[in-house]
Order: sequence, then structure tokens, then C-alpha cells
Amino acid sequence: MESCKKYMQRVEKSRHPTYRGWDEESGLVCHLEDWCGNKAVFPPTQHNKNSGNASTVSIVFIFKSYLTEIRNSLYYTLIDIVTATGAVREETINVKHGILKGTYDNETDVTSFLGVPYAKAPTHHLRFELPQSYYWNGTLYATNFSSICMQDISYLKAWKKYLENQSMSEDCLYLNIYVPGNMTKNATQHIMVWIHGGNFVTGSASLFDGTKLAKKWDSILVTVNYRLGPFGFLGSGDEALPGNMGLHDQLMALKWIKENAIPFGGDAQNITLFGTESVYLLSLSNNLTNGLFNRAIVQSSLWRSFPKPWPMFNKLAGSTCPHKHEHHHESHVDVKRKQLRCLKNLTSEYFLNYTLTNRLELFSPTIDNIFLNDSVFLAIPQKDIDFIFGVPQFKESDFEVFPTNTRKGFENTLGRTFSNISILAIKSQYLKLDNEMKKVFSNAYNGHLAYTTQTIADKTSKDSPTYVYSYSVQIPDISSESSYGDEFRFLFGSTTTTDEEIIADLMIDAWSHFAHTGVPQLPNNIKWPVYEEENRSYVELRPNITEENVKTRLKESDWIFWNDLIANLEKLSDPSKPTTEAPMKHTTMGHMEMKSEPIAWGMEDKMVHDLLMGLVIVSVFLFVICVTLILILYKLRSLKRKNQPCNTVNTPGTKSAVTYSSTAKLNEAFLPESNSAGNNPETITKF
Repeated sequence: MESCKKYMQRVEKSRHPTYRGWDEESGLVCHLEDWCGNKAVFPPTQHNKNSGNASTVSIVFIFKSYLTEIRNSLYYTLIDIVTATGAVREETINVKHGILKGTYDNETDVTSFLGVPYAKAPTHHLRFELPQSYYWNGTLYATNFSSICMQDISYLKAWKKYLENQSMSEDCLYLNIYVPGNMTKNATQHIMVWIHGGNFVTGSASLFDGTKLAKKWDSILVTVNYRLGPFGFLGSGDEALPGNMGLHDQLMALKWIKENAIPFGGDAQNITLFGTESVYLLSLSNNLTNGLFNRAIVQSSLWRSFPKPWPMFNKLAGSTCPHKHEHHHESHVDVKRKQLRCLKNLTSEYFLNYTLTNRLELFSPTIDNIFLNDSVFLAIPQKDIDFIFGVPQFKESDFEVFPTNTRKGFENTLGRTFSNISILAIKSQYLKLDNEMKKVFSNAYNGHLAYTTQTIADKTSKDSPTYVYSYSVQIPDISSESSYGDEFRFLFGSTTTTDEEIIADLMIDAWSHFAHTGVPQLPNNIKWPVYEEENRSYVELRPNITEENVKTRLKESDWIFWNDLIANLEKLSDPSKPTTEAPMKHTTMGHMEMKSEPIAWGMEDKMVHDLLMGLVIVSVFLFVICVTLILILYKLRSLKRKNQPCNTVNTPGTKSAVTYSSTAKLNEAFLPESNSAGNNPETITKF
């Protein structure tokens, strides 16, 4: 049966109407609107290195078309055989964008629709553009996962083993939909949408099979792919390329889910998001995401720093697509648009290699005044959303990708997330506790996470029910490679120990109850308290949870440290108070950074560089002038001294010389009075 399924999936790929690429097996290039083997295909050209003349290609094309038709007939025969056994059957529904065909599994009682496109392929001229709606003709066979988005799969060890054997492509904007029970249009099942994490540089919607989770939750489960790294978050800091394409992908996916909820038997008014930082960012964009979901579970990673986008854009584009101002009236935006057109023509492997060699230069969301209008720390989330916030406690092994073993590496890594002033405070607070850099780094992040999560929860709790939990389960052995993303392994059924299974059941029940009622449920009749700013209640999730795991004020000492630090930085940023310090603003997930915006000066990095070089040249020129003037002055003083009478100079071994004043006295004493009074030069000379 397993080999049969693999064969079916392999055959389906050639019929997939959204494959949009080179089909190595059939030797055909799929058209955007149809599948290989039918009329809407064309013979290979640039992909076929051995292509001959037109007649030869046509013969090969016709022959392969016949082979494809035979293969398709065999495929449907296999479908009939498998369906006759009652194991699986096809399910066909009409959605807004076309006809969709999935597979119902009788054993799990779940219908799966895999690799459903929600936007056009963001390739070629659509690279770096906002996602566009995609409609297809005919029937789309949604029976196998799509390719994962282009990414550095080695970035997170936790997910490498799930990603390393999957194909990558820029054509990756797809959904996976799991519907429990028999699908009826009259059903109103809750919808759970998982948006994977991975620091916006790695991850995939197909990391795990959602069949079991959809069955346990008795809810429709949807997993979402979105563009990562430079493909999803490259930005120029202006209208040439605002950035945040990956967030717009998520927005497009949510719109697709809401528009097509009814055909799947879903309730468009009951949609719950769960995942990492993306979930909270979606709740901040009121004008774009309002009404698309009503509950959110932010499971981890509110620590992420959002650096300025233009330095990375200038570095990436400047090395490969350098452009200079051709006309005096040409703006910086025009130049960047030219560079962007150049970047669209590069291969996807170029960008992948760039991320591999510049691993610490993470592409991430930024304030673009379109999707995000303010920093995460200052922005106000939607008022009609119920929240659960998780505070993960990272271990030292989670930071192996960062060079924190040395003091210099430690400071450089901190510098990518915290401001200069924050780094000094962090070193003062945490280095005195432990001199091991990696441990200090994890302690700082864990404390910062506790502070940012609770501070954000302070805001949401004013208008919406909010719940907070801390996740601190220590998993032996495997956790050293899987600590980041452990929660998702549990939720999707990839547990390996008894403790993991207990935690998995606890989370599944709590999340399911929250999605259905807005209140998370704990075992043993333990009440999960609503978070309030006055007491900051939270639940510590443990395998054997008791009333003692319901606590208040998580990491209070860290909270006080970060709160005081932020308060001091805010004083420096207050324009009403004169200060020589550079102004600051909130630009990251819960902390302050030094404000350093070349755009505010109207200058870019290159202009600043040219200005500095000019200042250096002027300084050298002024230095040379000063030295020259000093030498001239010295010469003048030397000449003046030569023209003046010499003072008495005592030379060893000789008698003292007679000064001019002594000679004058002798003249007065021995010369005649007339001569002395008249100062006759001749008389003086004779004497």
C-alpha cells in the first residue's frame, strides 16, 4: 500500500495544474493553467540540452504525450483499485478559485487537500512583488505537498531532518488543508491555521502531517507556506521595495481561507491562528487583517529583532547589481528600482548562497508603513482577538548557530538584537552571574522574552481575554537538537517519550478548548487564570501539572531589569529633554534601539561614505597647510635672530665674550667727552 501511495504521488505531480515547471519524468514543461500530458503544454526548449530540429522535437513531444496518456490510465486504474478497498476515495469540491480534488482516508476519517495554491508563483517578474490571486481552469488534484520555499535548511537543527530531503522552489505559495469527518456544506467546523516559525528564514507548512491533529481537534487544520529570507523580507527601506512580502503572503492565505471556508464545511467566523511571531504581527495590522481571525496563540519567539532593511539591500544589490546615478535628476528610488530589476534576473541559488555565507544577516519584517506602521512594542493589537502567549525557555544549544563562544562574538551577536546601551546593561546584569558566554546569551534572551511577552500581554489584556504560559520541559538527548520548535513536534504527533506524550495531550486539549470557547482548559480541573497586569498570572506547563504550576510574575528580577532599562532609554529619547545622545525609538520586539536612519538625513550608505572620505581629504589638506605655515614661521624667526647682536655666550675653555652693553660702558669711561656725547662712528671704530 505504501509503495502504491508513493507511485500515485509521483504520477500526480505531472498532472498538478500548478506545478509550473520542468517535468523531468515526462520531459515536458507544464503550462501555468494546465497539467503536463494535455493540450496546454509545449515541448522543452532551453531545458533540453539535446534538442534537435523542430520536426524531431515534435515527434518526441507526440510520443511522450501518448506515453503520458497511458500512464494516466494506469493511474486511474490504481485509484479504482485503492478506492474499491475502502481505504481512500476522492473528494471534489468547488472553491472560489476553481475545482479542487482531495483524498479521503477511511482509516483516519480525514480528507486532505495538499499543495493548494493561494497565489501565483512569485517567480521571474513577480519575484519580490506582493502576492497575486491565482485561479485555475479544470480540476486541481491536491494530493501531494508542494516544494518548500527557498531557505537555509541548516539554520535550525530542530527542523533540518524534516527539510533536508524535500525539494525547494520559489514557487511555494501553497496551503495544506485537513478536514475531519465527512465534508458537508452545512457543517460549521472551527478552523485552526498554523503559520510555521523559523525566524523568517526557514520552515515549511509540510514539516508535519496534520491528519492526526485535525482529528483530535475535530477542527479543520490549515498549514501555510510563505516566502522566507531575502525572497520574503528583502527591503530597500522605501517605495522601491517596502519589504514584508512574506507577511503579505500570510495575509493572502488568510483571505483565501476565509473566502473558501464554507465549501470545506468550515466556519469563517471562527478562525484561530497558532504559531510564532508572525501570529502576533498579523494581529497588529488592523487595516489589513481585521476580521480575518478572532483568536491567536503566539507560542514563542517574541525576541526577534527587526533591523533596518537598506544596509542588507545595499550590500546584496551593490555587489551584483551596482548602478550609479545616470542623470542629476535621477532619485535614489529610481536607482534602487533598476537594481531590483537586475535582482529579479538572478538565479534563486544566488540568494540561497548569500544567506549561507551571511548567516547572521537575517532578513526579517520591518516597519514599512503598509503592513506594519509602528514597532511591535508600541503598536496596539486588534481589540476583538483572544490571545494565548507562550514564553519558551531556550537552552544554550539553541544558540549554536551564533558565534557566542568568545567575548567578541558574544558582543557582536548581542549587537544584532540590542542597542549599544542595552548591551552594556546586559553585560552588567548577566556576566556577573556566569562568565560562560553561551549561557549568558541564553539567560539574556530568556529574561528578555519574559519581559516582552508580559509587557505585550499587559496591552492585550486591557481589551481582550489573555492567557500566558511558560514552557520549560527538559527533553533528554533529542532536545539538544530539537528544542526550538518542540511544541510543534508535540502538537503534530512526533513525540518520543512518555513525558512528551503527556505534554502533547495537554497542549492539544488546551488549544482545542481555546479555539472552541476562547478559554484554554487544563487537566485535573485546574483553572487557567486570565492574565491581568496587576498579578501577571501564568501557567507553567509540566508533564505532571498541579495547582502549584499556576504562578504569578514570571522571572520578576529579569522583568525589573528590562523595565528599568527601557524606562531609562525612553528618557533619552524624550525630545523635551535636551541631551547629546542620539535619539532612540522602538524598532524591535520589546526593546529600544539606537536610532540610526540615513533616510532621515536624506543620505544613503554610499553618500555617507563619500562624505566621510571628503572630510578625510580636507583634513589632510588642512594638516599639510598647518605644517607648512609652522615651517615658514620657524624660518622667519631664525633669520631675525641672526640679524640681532649676540648675548654673552660662555664656551668651555674660552674667556667670556664682551656684550654690547659692556662695550658701551667702556666707551663712556675712556673716550673723550665730545666723542662720547657725539657717538662718532669713526672714533668708536678706531677704539
